[in-house]
Amino acid sequence: MIQSKLITIIKDCIKDQKNITLNTVCGSKSMRPLITDDTKLFVKAVNQINVGDLLLLDFYTELCCHRVIKIKNGIYTKGDNNPTVDYEVKTEQILGKVYGIKRNGKFYDFRKKTLKIYGCLIAYMSKLSANYDKEKTIYKKICYIIMKFFINGVIARGEYESI
Repeated sequence: MIQSKLITIIKDCIKDQKNITLNTVCGSKSMRPLITDDTKLFVKAVNQINVGDLLLLDFYTELCCHRVIKIKNGIYTKGDNNPTVDYEVKTEQILGKVYGIKRNGKFYDFRKKTLKIYGCLIAYMSKLSANYDKEKTIYKKICYIIMKFFINGVIARGEYESI
């Protein structure tokens, strides 16, 4: 009940073109290591969706932040740390686009070119690691390791501002 009220408030704010900031309390580990407990998400209205973007979703009355990994006959997302791709995202499930996060006093602006490139690379490797069947476990693990390397690159060397 609280979750559905929060989703309604978020929808209203985004509809009024207001940017919002959410403190996360991760019930799952789907976006680790990028998003952990007490990461702040900066969310705005969606004008355009690209592969690599992070979307704030109403995932069956639960708030969820996942990465866009495919846009073909629909929008498909996946948690960076999840082994499988989510079902097709419906337009009404999209609450907003995460344009930045704040962790440990550092603001990571995903609108900057280098972080957009990282986002695309993470999405590509994440998609590859999810699409390979169980017989290709070594390839899947290699894709997963490369994807984690890109995520850690965002965290360690990404463009950020201390705030």
